[in-house]
Amino acid sequence: MNPTPTSPSNWQAQTRPSRPGLLDDPEDMHKMTEAIALGRELADTAPMRSPGLNEIAPGPAVTTDTDVAAYLRAHVKPYPHRLYATAPMGPDTDAHAVVDFRGCVRGVSGLRVVDASILPDVPAVATNVTVIMVAELIADHFTQDTSV
Repeated sequence: MNPTPTSPSNWQAQTRPSRPGLLDDPEDMHKMTEAIALGRELADTAPMRSPGLNEIAPGPAVTTDTDVAAYLRAHVKPYPHRLYATAPMGPDTDAHAVVDFRGCVRGVSGLRVVDASILPDVPAVATNVTVIMVAELIADHFTQDTSV
C-alpha cells in the first residue's frame, strides 16, 4: 500500500463546512461575549492604560452584548490554513494514512515527517504542545530505529 495525500484544500472541502457551527451554540456566544468583557476590564486597569493604547476591535462603539455578538458573528472565522491532517499518521490498515506511527512516509525510504500535518484530526489542546509531544515520541523511535 502506498497512499498519497489528497490536496489539502480538496480534503477540507469534502470534510469540513466553510463555517463549522462557529458560535451557533448560545453558550459559546455567551463565553465569547464574557471574554470580550473580561479583556476590556483588564485593559481598563492602570498598567494597561498607561501606554496609551486604545481598543481596536470590536471597538469602543460596540457596547452591548447584542452588538458584541453581532460583531463576533461577522468577524469570527475558522483559521484558513490547515495545520493538521495533510499527511495523516495511522496504521497500515488506514488507506488515508501517509505516515506510520514512527513518522516514516509510506513508500519513501528514509523520509520522516514530524509536524502538525501528521495529526489525523484537530487536537483538543494547543497544537504546539501536541506537536512537541509527538515529535519527542518520534525522536525516541528514531534514535532506537536502525532500519532507517
